[in-house]
Formats: sequence, structure tokens, C-alpha cells
Amino acid sequence: MMDAMPQAPLHTLPLVSAGGFLLCGCQPGAEGALKARAAVVMPHVRPGAWRRGVVTFRISDGAAPSTDRVAAELIFARAVIQSLG
Repeated sequence: MMDAMPQAPLHTLPLVSAGGFLLCGCQPGAEGALKARAAVVMPHVRPGAWRRGVVTFRISDGAAPSTDRVAAELIFARAVIQSLG
């Protein structure tokens, strides 16, 4: 049986400005799992464009957690890159 994935308390994470994008690299075929995990960890982002092995997320108008902490929570991501605008 699969254990539930832990959720990060978002109110304790450092904040970065909104309006940017996150680019996440993942194992080809794991894009759906990455998007599902991002929905749990970062409910304030929307999935953007994706291609095999790469998914982008748009940071909404509200503030977003620091990329360093988000990268640790996105267990299906191999790399997380934050756009500065």
C-alpha cells in the first residue's frame, strides 16, 4: 500500500515574487505525476506548457514559496528552475 505524501506547511516557506514561471525537468513519462505533486505542494501555481521530460508552472498573483524548498518537495522533479520575470 502506498503511504500518503507529506504536505509542506506553506505558511512557513520563504516567499518570492509572483508573475514568474517554474521550469521542472523530470523523467520522461513522469509529467503527470509531477503535475499532481505540484498541485498538492503548490496550490498557487498553474501548470503551463509541457513536453516529454519538462513541465512549466506559472506562479499566480499571490506570493510563492522559495524555489529551494519547492525543489525538495517536488519529488518527481530532477531540476527546478525559477524564471525571474
